[in-house]
Amino acid sequence: MAEPTIGQVLAWSRNLHHLADLAAAIDQLVDDLDGVINRVHRDVDTAMGQWQGITARTMQARADTERVLGQRLGFGLLDVAEAIRRQLPTLEHATRLTVNAVESISAAGYLVDDSGGVSPPQLPRGGFPTDIPADAGPRSAASIAAGSARLHEQRVHLAMAAVGAADHELAREVGESLGRVRETAHAAGVGVVASQWVNRILVGEAQLPPWPAMLADFWSRLTAPEKALLVAKFPELGNRAGLPAADRDHINRIRLGEMMIDADAAVRAGPSPAARRWRDQLGTLANALAARPGRALLVLRADGRVAVGTGDTDGAAHVATVVPGTATTLGDIDANLGRADRIAAAARTAGAADGEVAVVIWQDYAAPPSVLAAVDPGPARSGALGLQDFQSGLRSAAVGGHPPHLTVIGHSYGTTVIGMAASIDSGVEADDVVLLASPGLGGAHSVADLRLLGASGNTVAQHVWWSTAALDPIRLAAPYVLGPQPGARVGGVEFPALPGDPPWDQSSQFGVAVHSAYFDEGNPALDAIGAIAARRMQR
Repeated sequence: MAEPTIGQVLAWSRNLHHLADLAAAIDQLVDDLDGVINRVHRDVDTAMGQWQGITARTMQARADTERVLGQRLGFGLLDVAEAIRRQLPTLEHATRLTVNAVESISAAGYLVDDSGGVSPPQLPRGGFPTDIPADAGPRSAASIAAGSARLHEQRVHLAMAAVGAADHELAREVGESLGRVRETAHAAGVGVVASQWVNRILVGEAQLPPWPAMLADFWSRLTAPEKALLVAKFPELGNRAGLPAADRDHINRIRLGEMMIDADAAVRAGPSPAARRWRDQLGTLANALAARPGRALLVLRADGRVAVGTGDTDGAAHVATVVPGTATTLGDIDANLGRADRIAAAARTAGAADGEVAVVIWQDYAAPPSVLAAVDPGPARSGALGLQDFQSGLRSAAVGGHPPHLTVIGHSYGTTVIGMAASIDSGVEADDVVLLASPGLGGAHSVADLRLLGASGNTVAQHVWWSTAALDPIRLAAPYVLGPQPGARVGGVEFPALPGDPPWDQSSQFGVAVHSAYFDEGNPALDAIGAIAARRMQR
């Protein structure tokens, strides 16, 4: 395996970000492919309503075959992007070590040629190169410089060899993934040869791995056609924690298309207000996904529960999960994604680099429909298990070699869901927790009772952050109905928020605006949330 030249390594160091851009472009291409598949499916469904006979059945079968092929190709292309993301950090690290070695050796006074050879200057002397003792004579300086040059050359060649190995491995994985894409395209309409384990799962003799880490390992070993087979058998696989975000998004976008077809049919069959509302909410979700690149549909359930990620939730150094509160429905996803965008912007203001922080809006629990219903801890207790599972999946699906810093942010009743999740013995995968306008911590009596798997027991209080605006009407909630509210006796770190208008002021809708203002631009609470998500908040 030939080593790259110094010139090549320097050029790569300046341009490796284009590989990350390429992986993101592949993800977007698959999103576009999913959109085409959904449009074709809807057009065929419309045509079949008025077209009967042998030709119609033949065209329906052809459309079904093309749809399966599109799903297989989508998984294959996502495997290419995943190979890039998996190997890119190693190549970046090796490249950075090589560049640092060359720069430090050159700065010391040695000459480094394009092949990695290192030689001392023609006239070494005391103090030049910098590793020559200041009192060394000409002969001693020359001898020391020659020996140091050999050691420096070994260092450079070891670093260059690591770059070459990382480049080779990246090329190998991408090449194999592209080969599988070509095989998938040639095998359109041909039966899939699946592994024995996959076949046993398909016929009901075995089950999918139950835990996120196990499922992540199992999924990583499958071919694109095998994934498509399993999705056909288990349409809700896109909701399973542990699958890569891009694969979950691919599965769920196609399911969203199917659900929209069914919703349109329901409206045509009998346009009830409920049917129209459901169709409109699905349309809101579809439009929100299309509005900005980089949004991933991580959960999509038949009852409207969803989770949508913004940014690279598998590769970002910091991932924040936002749990909304009372009366949240699918129709709120666009507004909540606006909050996610503002959190990411606040994280950048706090010093995070572009792409360093990803944010998820997690609406995967049955939020109480009203303030009166929110006195019931039942929805929080049910949602707690789902939140635990989702957070475990973020850990299991992470790529890049370093576990991400995970923050869970709850607003209003969402804080009770978090409190419940962190009160269960198994705890919740989080390094930091943010509680905004909390009506109560659920099963916890204080932050000391919370179990955050990213924080040791005696430091939990330093990783629980909270804020309740001075005039937020949540302060009027009956104490201890949903557990204690954050405060001095409960523990944690308080940060400021705008006080808001008095609850009795008609212009503030009796304080409702105050209760929802924590994510607004100009509110110091938003600045704090962004800094915590980026792990840059000062205690």
